[in-house]
Amino acid sequence: MRQIQPTFYFEGEAANKLTFKSEDGSLLIIEALESHLFRVRHVPPSKLLSAHFDSTFTVFGPDKPQFPIKGIRRDEVSNLFSRPKVSTTIGTNVHTIFSALIKLVCHLTDGDLVLNWYHIIDGKVGNEPFQVDLPFRAYAYDRNAGVYHYIKTLPNQSFIGLGEHTGECVLNGRRFRLETMDAMGYDAETTDPLYKICPFYIGVEIDQKTSKQQHRAFGVYYDNLASGFIDFGTEIDAFWGSYRVYKADYGILDYYVISGISNDGKADARSGVEIVVERFADVVGKPAMIPKFALGYLASSMGYADAGNAQELLEGFIDKCNQHDFPCDLMHLSSGYTADLASGARNVFTWNKDRFPDPRGMIQKYSDAGIHIAANVKPWYLQGHQNYDYALVQESFVADFKSTTKKYKPRQTRLWSAGAGDTSTGSYFDFTSKGGKSTWINGIQSLLELGISGIWNDNNEFALPDDDDFYAMSCEGMVNDQKHTYSFTVGECGRPLQTLLMAAASHEAMVRSARNKRPFLITRSCAPGVQRFAVQTWSGDNFTDWKTIKYNNPIGLGCGLSLFPMGYGHDVGGFYGPQPSPEMLVRWVQNGIFQPRFCIHSWKEEGVTEPWMFPEVKKKTTFYLLNEWEIHSFILLCLKVTDIIRDAIKFRYRLIPYLYNLHYEAHLTGHPVIRPLIYHFPNDGNCVNQSFEFMLGPWLLVASIFEDHAISRKVYLPENAEGWCDVWTGNWYSGGHVADVDVPLKRHGALFARGGAMVPLGNVMQNVKKGVDDARRVWIFPPKGLHGTNEYEVIEDDGETVNGSVTRITFQMNYNEQSVEVGLKVGEHRYEIQYDSVLFVLPEADPRTLVQRDKPENKSFFENGKTRIRVII
Repeated sequence: MRQIQPTFYFEGEAANKLTFKSEDGSLLIIEALESHLFRVRHVPPSKLLSAHFDSTFTVFGPDKPQFPIKGIRRDEVSNLFSRPKVSTTIGTNVHTIFSALIKLVCHLTDGDLVLNWYHIIDGKVGNEPFQVDLPFRAYAYDRNAGVYHYIKTLPNQSFIGLGEHTGECVLNGRRFRLETMDAMGYDAETTDPLYKICPFYIGVEIDQKTSKQQHRAFGVYYDNLASGFIDFGTEIDAFWGSYRVYKADYGILDYYVISGISNDGKADARSGVEIVVERFADVVGKPAMIPKFALGYLASSMGYADAGNAQELLEGFIDKCNQHDFPCDLMHLSSGYTADLASGARNVFTWNKDRFPDPRGMIQKYSDAGIHIAANVKPWYLQGHQNYDYALVQESFVADFKSTTKKYKPRQTRLWSAGAGDTSTGSYFDFTSKGGKSTWINGIQSLLELGISGIWNDNNEFALPDDDDFYAMSCEGMVNDQKHTYSFTVGECGRPLQTLLMAAASHEAMVRSARNKRPFLITRSCAPGVQRFAVQTWSGDNFTDWKTIKYNNPIGLGCGLSLFPMGYGHDVGGFYGPQPSPEMLVRWVQNGIFQPRFCIHSWKEEGVTEPWMFPEVKKKTTFYLLNEWEIHSFILLCLKVTDIIRDAIKFRYRLIPYLYNLHYEAHLTGHPVIRPLIYHFPNDGNCVNQSFEFMLGPWLLVASIFEDHAISRKVYLPENAEGWCDVWTGNWYSGGHVADVDVPLKRHGALFARGGAMVPLGNVMQNVKKGVDDARRVWIFPPKGLHGTNEYEVIEDDGETVNGSVTRITFQMNYNEQSVEVGLKVGEHRYEIQYDSVLFVLPEADPRTLVQRDKPENKSFFENGKTRIRVII
C-alpha cells in the first residue's frame, strides 16, 4: 500500500458550495445542506473507481417517502435538503463558509488542505475548533482504491455511537473494523467486528475543569458501505502526532458533519447529543413504527423447531404459558421448519412436513391464543434447494466475477446448512437484481399467506468471499436498470447494501400483503437506513456469561444512538454456551424487561431456555450462615425462581404504555428508547463514562445486577436539582453522588425515577391481542422540597394501523412541599380509548396531600403504602 496525498488548489465557489481540485485529478467538494449540516466529498482519481458506482442508498433526507428504494446519485443528494443561504469569504490561502451554526475555515498551505470546524453559539464563533483535519495527511488515498480521513486528536473530547460494538460506550482508544460478521458466542467486551455496521459517531466536548459538557456535541457520518476501519487513537505515529482515522477500502470519501447546537443558535437546555441524533435521523431516515404486540414477551428457541416432534412441542408451548401463568405475544419460528427431510439442510421458504405436518393449523392455534409467529428466513438458496435452478435462470444470485454480459455465472460459496459447523454450497440472493428481489418477495408472501405475522431476516451479514464479484443493480430505477452489464463490484458497493435491500424487500412483501398494518420485521444484521423497514434487531448470538449481561448494555446504547431499529434487545439467558444458573436467568430477565426488545432465545445442547425452567430450587440444609450472601442464598433457595421471573415479565407488561410512547417518540424524532446518561445530563461530565446504566426514556434510570452473589448495587445518580427516587422503596437521593442500594433477588434491579417523572402504566395482559387495555395509572415522582410543574404527553392508538387514528392525553402535575396537584387534558381525540379514568400514584411513604386540579372535592385514598387519586377523563 502506498498513500497518496493530493496537492489541492481552490477551483471556485457556487451556491452553498466550495470546490477544490488537485493536479492528480482529485476533487473535493464542500456543501452546506442545512445550517447544522455540512457535507464533504473527496473523489480520488483511482482507476478502480471507473465503474462509477456513485449512488447512495443510506441517505434518505427529512420526511421523504420510503418507496421505491433505488438509490440516489451522490451529486443529487443536496436536493433532499433546504440548502440555506450561507456566507463565504475567499482569500489567497484561507477560505471560509458560514452558516448560522457552523463556521468552516479551509486552510491551503503548499497545496495541503486542512478543514477547521467551529460551533457558532449566540452568534459568536467558538474560540477553539471542534474538529481539525490532520495537516499534510487528511485526504489521502491509496493505489488499491482505499480512501482515508485523518483528524487531529483534540483535548477533552469523548466519542460515542458507531452502532454495534463491544466494550464500553466511549470509543476513545479503540479501533473498530467496519465489517459485518456472524460472531456467534462473541466476547461482549472485546470481540470485533459484530453483526452490524454504522460509520457514525458523536463527539462530546467535556470541560475538564468543571466536568461539564457545555451543551456542545457534533456528529460525523461516513456514507460508504465498503469494508474498512475507524481508529479512535490506538494508532500512534510520532511524526504525525495523535489522530483518529477512517478508512474505506473502496469508493469515495463522502462524509457529513452535524452540529449539536440548537436552531436558534443558543446553548439548548437539551443535550447536544439528542440534537445530533435528531439531525442524523433527518439524514438516514426515521425509524418505522413498531406494532404494540412486539413490546411483550417474545419467545424463541432453535431447540423447538429442530426437534422431530417440533409442531407438537410448539403447540405445547401455548399450554405451558397457560399452565405457568406467563403472558406471551410472539413465538420466533427458527429455521428448523425448513430442514430438508434427508439432509437436514435449511431450504428457505420450504416446510419439513415430518416436523410440521400441519403448518397452517399450528399457526391458527397460535393466533387463537393471541400469539403471533415470526418466521426465520435466510438470504440464500443452497444448491440442493428445489428452486435453485429456476432462480439461476432468473439471475437471482450475486454474480461471480467471471460473469459477462453474455454469460451469467452465480457466485457459489459455502453457507451454513444444518447445525454447528455444517455447511453446504449455495448462493446469496442479489437484492439489486430483478430476479433476486422478485424471488424473495414471492417467498415471503408464501409465508404470510399461511398466517405468519412477522418476518425474521437472519444470517444476513452476506459473507461474500470475493470483492470482485458483481451486483446487477438492475431493479427498477437503479443505475443499471436499462442495461445488462456486470460492473458494480461487491467491494465497492459493500456487502451491507444487500442487508439493507433485503430488509426493504421483506418490508415491501409485507406491505403488499397487508397495506394498512405495520410490518413486524426483525433483522440480525444492519446498516444505516435499515430502521426505515425493520422495527427490531438484537445483539446476535451472545454467550451465556455474567459479563454478557453487563456489556450487552453499552452495545444496545451505541445502536440506539446510531438509529438502528429502536426495538433493540438481547437473547436473554444467552444464545450460546452453558445453561444459565437460576440466579443468572433471574438477573438476565430483570435486565431484559427494560430493554426495547425482550426475548428469551437459545441454542443449548442441554435443552431449551424457558422462563419456567427452574420451577423451584430445593432448599439446602444449612444453619450456620457465615455472611450476608449465605443468608441471601438461603432465602433464594426457599423461593420459587419461576415466581420471580413471572413477576418481572408481568411488570414488563405493565410498562407497555410507557414503552410504546417511547417508540412513538423514536418514530417521530429518532430519539432512542434507551439512552446513555450523558444524553439527558449534559452538565454532568461524569456521565460520559457511565456505560452499564441507562435511561429508559426521560424518566427511569435502570441499573441491573450483572454479578453473581450480588444483593446490593452502587449506582451513580447524575447531577440533577430534582433528585432521584428509588422506585421500589420511595427513598430519595440527591444527584451527583453514588447511591448504595439493596437489590435482593426478587427486586428487578435498581430502578430510579428522575424527580418530576410521570410514568404511565397499564394492565397485566396475557397478550396484547387478546388483553383488555381498560386501565391506566401514572406513577408520579414530585421532587421533595421544591415548587414546580411538569407534564407528559402520551399517545393512544390501536397499536397496529399505519397512520391510524390517535388520541393524545397530557398528564399534569403541580407540586410543593405540602401538596401535589394532578390533572389531565385530552388533545387530539380520534381513537376511542378503553379506559375512562387515570389513577395517579405517589411514591411509597410520600406524606404530601394529593388533590385533583380544579376538582378539590375528589378525594385521594391510601392503599398498599401509597397515596392515590383517580381522575375521570
